[in-house]
Parts: sequence; C-alpha cells; structure tokens
Amino acid sequence: MEVIRNFEPKDGFLKRVRDLATKKNIVLIFDECSSGFRETFGGIFQKYNVEPDMVMFGKTIGNGYALTAVVGRKSVMEAAQSTFISSTFWTERIGPTAALATLKVMEREKSWNKITHTGKKMQKGWLT
Repeated sequence: MEVIRNFEPKDGFLKRVRDLATKKNIVLIFDECSSGFRETFGGIFQKYNVEPDMVMFGKTIGNGYALTAVVGRKSVMEAAQSTFISSTFWTERIGPTAALATLKVMEREKSWNKITHTGKKMQKGWLT
C-alpha cells in the first residue's frame, strides 16, 4: 500500500493497518516509489513510526536512474532464496551504482530538509 499520496494518513490509520497485518500474519508492504526519500532518509513511513515488513523504493533512490529497491525484514526477504526472481535489468549496474552514490550524498546533504523545508529529524536505522 502507498503510505501517502495527496493526503497524510489520519487518526493512526497506518498503525491500525500494521496491527491488523500482524494479527492476521499478513506481510505489510509499503510502496514508497513516490514518497521515499522526499521527507526522510529512507521511507516516509518513519514519519508515522510504523514499520512495514517490506518496502519498495523507486528511482528517487538512484537520483532518477531506472531502479527499484526491495528492502525488508530478513525473515520475509529470505523467502526469495527458495524461488526464482526474474528482472529486466538483471545485469544492469548503473542503477545500483547511482543509488549507492546518491544515498551517500543524500545522507551528507540531508536533501529531504532542503526539499520539504521541514528540518525535522527522522528515525535513522532502516537503511543503515
């Protein structure tokens, strides 16, 4: 699910979704292809203090290079070890290289503060 699009989630909505997913043993996946790295170093979910099991980041992680990053809890991500995952960009190296360089610059420059003018300090640790 998308964490935020045009309007912020209200009244603890994300927490209630997290609680329901946990109760029903459902993997909670956040789509951060549009929102990731705009207000935080990492996912916007940090702003709401709700941690997903998996999160998808789009090309913002690589400063516009074609790239999607799938990040998640070890217990969830290990499921990929017993299956086959195909990718159009399987051998492409520019996107991941751009992402590593972009993350270094983002963290150093705190670009989310410049973009949003929030100056808010978010949790650190999801990508470290």
